[in-house]
Amino acid sequence: MDTSNPKKINEYCKEIRDYLLARLVKKHLTDDFGGIIFDTSEAPILPWWIFEGSKYKGYTEPLYKIWDQIYRQIDLLLSTYNPKWQGITIPEGEVDWIATAFATVTSFSPEYICRTSKIGLSIDEKNVLFGWMGWLSGLWDKYLNDLKLDYSPQKIFDEHLDPSNIISNVAYLDLIKWATIAKRSRWPLFRNVIAESLRPTFEPVIIDKLPLPESQSAIFELLCMVRILRTINKNPSAICWVDNYIGNNKCRIHEGIYHYQHQFDPLYSLDFSENLSEATKWQNVKVPEYADGYFEFTIPYNGFSGILIEAKSSKKDNERELGDTIYQLKSLLSAIRKERKSGKYLILGIVDNIKKDNNLNEYLKYILEPKENMSNDIWCFISADEIEKTVSAIIFDKPFYQFSNQNKFKHSFHF
Repeated sequence: MDTSNPKKINEYCKEIRDYLLARLVKKHLTDDFGGIIFDTSEAPILPWWIFEGSKYKGYTEPLYKIWDQIYRQIDLLLSTYNPKWQGITIPEGEVDWIATAFATVTSFSPEYICRTSKIGLSIDEKNVLFGWMGWLSGLWDKYLNDLKLDYSPQKIFDEHLDPSNIISNVAYLDLIKWATIAKRSRWPLFRNVIAESLRPTFEPVIIDKLPLPESQSAIFELLCMVRILRTINKNPSAICWVDNYIGNNKCRIHEGIYHYQHQFDPLYSLDFSENLSEATKWQNVKVPEYADGYFEFTIPYNGFSGILIEAKSSKKDNERELGDTIYQLKSLLSAIRKERKSGKYLILGIVDNIKKDNNLNEYLKYILEPKENMSNDIWCFISADEIEKTVSAIIFDKPFYQFSNQNKFKHSFHF
């Protein structure tokens, strides 16, 4: 990527942010964005934001990692009595005499500020708690099922709820009512977790600053990821975002998983004989281990099990860079073959720009017309602007001549 062109880099960053939230590294660039990330309860990002993207006041990790803490707090609220300061006409229990003196000055009758025993939850708060648990359980079930996530627990609040209490659809006004009661509650769990997890269902969440990696090569790799994902599914119903901080190095949509900087072990594979593998191990020779991108289809589509990507974005000559991708891709493909004996893959070497014509249209016509060519892995060496054309033509059988070289995403492909 040409770092001397900040306008182009900013356009890439905006395109990435438009499709996903990229929280990848501790050292990052945080640029003004000022866009509404989602503004309806049906937005794909909503469940991710509630369970993984947002951190709630008083907690160091996202919601999906603190279920045990939430359970304990709910159990305490349902089983204990808690003292509460309130104004009453007759002294009872512990009296705050200073607060009483101030209250009496402004009151026509004696008012004593006392700490007295009150039930932990009011009737309204208890209704909100159980309604929220039922709604959140339904959302959690759908989130895990849509993205085929193996998070634990698979069921939440099962000790508190009858299965009939799990709610898939809640009236819009009920969500607002629950959030209002929770926000006014004296209990931190209600104010900080229940109210704030309900808020995005009826109020737009606006994030002014989103971090992206400092590395220009990482930005280009993410750009390639977004363009491939957008070609596969322009409007996914749910997305699990890349976020190294919470341990994920992948982006999930319904159709499959995109592994970002996925590690393979190419040694002792078809391209690495036993002698060569032993030599590289003993002499600490560096071999390609990380794929810039690797998309796995949930179910093979049109005969393809996945897409393997190597992206180059430095200032070196772009034609030579296309050749530079071959060694990495061959090594990584051998590693895949070692793990998975069968399957067909689209292998892409991608650079930012190509100065000379790479004969892509002629090559696509050559590779697509004889169907016997489609029985093997397909290799393509392209620019970033040719991703949609290439993936659409090879994976989805879309006529490649209908695409211009401009990066415009006008099509949505679904299974």
